Amino acid sequence: MNLNMKVIQLFVPGPMGGAEKVLLSGVKALKDLGFETEIWVIQEYRVPYCADDFLTEANELGLKTKVFICYSKFDRKLKKGLTKKLIEANPAIVHAHGFKAALYGHLCSPKAAKFLITHHGITSHTLKVKIYEAIEKWTMKKAHKVIAVSEMMRIDLERRGVPAHKIQVVENLLSMKVTPRETPQNKELELVYVGRLSFEKGVHILIKALKKLPVLIPFNLVIVGDGKERENLEEYTAELGIQDRVQFVGFQKDVKKFLKKADALVIPSLREGLPMTLIEACCMGLPVVGSRVGGIPLLVEDEHNGLLFKVEDADELSLKLRVLDDEKRLYLERALKESEKFLKRFSPNNWAENTLAVYNSSLSHK
Repeated sequence: MNLNMKVIQLFVPGPMGGAEKVLLSGVKALKDLGFETEIWVIQEYRVPYCADDFLTEANELGLKTKVFICYSKFDRKLKKGLTKKLIEANPAIVHAHGFKAALYGHLCSPKAAKFLITHHGITSHTLKVKIYEAIEKWTMKKAHKVIAVSEMMRIDLERRGVPAHKIQVVENLLSMKVTPRETPQNKELELVYVGRLSFEKGVHILIKALKKLPVLIPFNLVIVGDGKERENLEEYTAELGIQDRVQFVGFQKDVKKFLKKADALVIPSLREGLPMTLIEACCMGLPVVGSRVGGIPLLVEDEHNGLLFKVEDADELSLKLRVLDDEKRLYLERALKESEKFLKRFSPNNWAENTLAVYNSSLSHK
């Protein structure tokens, strides 16, 4: 395997989430294998703190970075400067993550370089994001390789017109250290949601499902995360009269303590890729109650290490939560038994080796 090729990662960080964690942990894993790659960060002038947080983490991990400022939605000065620097760097591969990095990567990469895109998934339904999706779809058709983070995503990309021979699957990695957890002795049903609070994440469906639970099933839900829907969700919770049972704790850097105390992680998404929180829960031995969307059914076997329900179906979700409450210990034991398999599957080393294989495959094709 060639460890001498020069690869530049191109990325526009958002708030610290799945893609940010994967890239940081992945580049660190590549470094541990003896393959050093630089991360070229495009910092949005209007929200500099996103890149600042990402760069702080990168520096703590000892990763090489370079920063470029973007002053507008499409910055011609950035395009010119990035093109010049990429020509000077002369990389064998430019690997872009996300739609904006993909656009600049396509426009600025030297002709001799192979251009790769990792599609981390798009979860919004707004007109703005649909435009971004169209741009990314165009760049993916132009790329030498497109990395999908799950088999379901590969199928979706192919359906959207990305040539099948260009797509390769490299699943996300476990970005935090976990140890098999002890089975908590909770008297009430303790649930946790971790993620962005936006409409497509389906938290409103979860809240609606909880209201439908019989009064004989006492529950507590901790919502870890923040976003534009938080105020609406808090109002909806109060409107349904379950505000005493639902706790909003905002963004938390360390989510492990919340996962360790829970009986299950709930992922009620309307649209999803391969959520980092799903990987973390499965590796930790925590049962997952999730919607049948994206990569969730690939990790959660219904009525084994978790429970699945139809997207947007609050009635079925409520029913599945009753099943969980009846057999909490059984699901916890099954999930714990499966965790060893997931720890191997989603190890950073495994991700690094699979990514290097894609790099070598790209360079072997003219």
